[in-house]
Amino acid sequence: MRRFLDILGTWGVAAVLVAAGLVFAWQFVDPAPPDTVTLATGDADGAYHAYGKRYQAILARQGINVELIETAGSPENLALLKDPESGVQLGFLQSGLATRDDEGLYSLASLYYEPLWLFAGDTEDADEPLLVDEIADLRIAAGEPESGTRTIVRQLLAANGIQPADIALVDAEPDTSMDLLLDGEVDIAVLVAGPESPAVKALAAREGISARSMTRAPAYGRLFGYLTTLELPRGTLDLGRDVPAADVTLLATTASLAARDDLHPALVDLILMAAREIHGPAGIFSKRDEFPSPDFLSLPLSPDAERHFEFGTPFLMRHLPFWAATAVDRLKVMLLPVLALAIPLAKVMPPMLRWRTRRRIFRWYKAVRAMDPDLSPPADAAAAAAALEEIERIEGEVAREDVPLSYADELYQLRTHLELVRIKLGKIAAETA
Repeated sequence: MRRFLDILGTWGVAAVLVAAGLVFAWQFVDPAPPDTVTLATGDADGAYHAYGKRYQAILARQGINVELIETAGSPENLALLKDPESGVQLGFLQSGLATRDDEGLYSLASLYYEPLWLFAGDTEDADEPLLVDEIADLRIAAGEPESGTRTIVRQLLAANGIQPADIALVDAEPDTSMDLLLDGEVDIAVLVAGPESPAVKALAAREGISARSMTRAPAYGRLFGYLTTLELPRGTLDLGRDVPAADVTLLATTASLAARDDLHPALVDLILMAAREIHGPAGIFSKRDEFPSPDFLSLPLSPDAERHFEFGTPFLMRHLPFWAATAVDRLKVMLLPVLALAIPLAKVMPPMLRWRTRRRIFRWYKAVRAMDPDLSPPADAAAAAAALEEIERIEGEVAREDVPLSYADELYQLRTHLELVRIKLGKIAAETA
């Protein structure tokens, strides 16, 4: 029992110290990532919503539920992200709508190119590129008043010193632009959409309508960091029908994924892994693994996303399920105080346990030494007899003592010394008697 108490008293102190370190470290452990995230997409029939469903399916494999919010598009998504009461944490945005002045918002990545298409009726100069100031005198179908298409058109016009009030912008949904062109109600239809968009496919394939190149497209890319220039070779959209019938130079923005700054860091890695699976394959305008990209963004890049692009997917998330990887990542901060305490304690506790064990043996030596006739001769026979009784009592305690086998030699040495003192006291008692 006493041996058990020695072990408990020694290692119990170490356990209490380690537990105190864990409690202290727990104060600095990040909260667990939520199991639900809300994503603002777009119209139910649009590309943003279709991509949102793919994110939903991929993240569901890791136990994360993605709630999709149908919206009118990028402007509404931006408004929801800026409103902390909306509950929206993620949203698809057309780059160029948000600015660095939108506090509390970050970009996670640009996802794919969204070209700015200029469609016009076939004319003698249909193969000639268009200048922005040339179309200022024309009737332009440029989306709804608060749409992303209308926003980028205003920005390009303003860069040429043209005010929106000076031109004829016609409100039009992408699906109605073709009818407006064919009916002669507009001269130019402007769309911001991917080449897989139904509206783009319909306009590109329609007889009497052609995609037009934009003059000075590279200059806009230099002036606006979120814009770039794309080349659409002849026949890319339909080789059999030779659509387009000539090479087309397009100005393009990108679709990006924006997030509030309170999005859990672990979710950023998981979302970017899903983005690589969805947008990594090569497309008409992009090379394999060109997207997701930290370029062509109008919002600042999230620090967590920047770390992801610099160092790649965290090791734990590559080899463990998401819940396990995040648990280990969160708890690793607790290893520091544990190691800081456990390493020195592992060195100190064994000597302390040895000291406690030997102290139980050595405490009898004090009494034995006090009764040793060579050091303290008894005064008379009665004192010698009393010393002999004390020796017998100590021998009884020693016989009942339980110590580890590694200390048995010291215990037997004590019993030998007790026997020597007994013999001396016996001789003195006999002589005195």
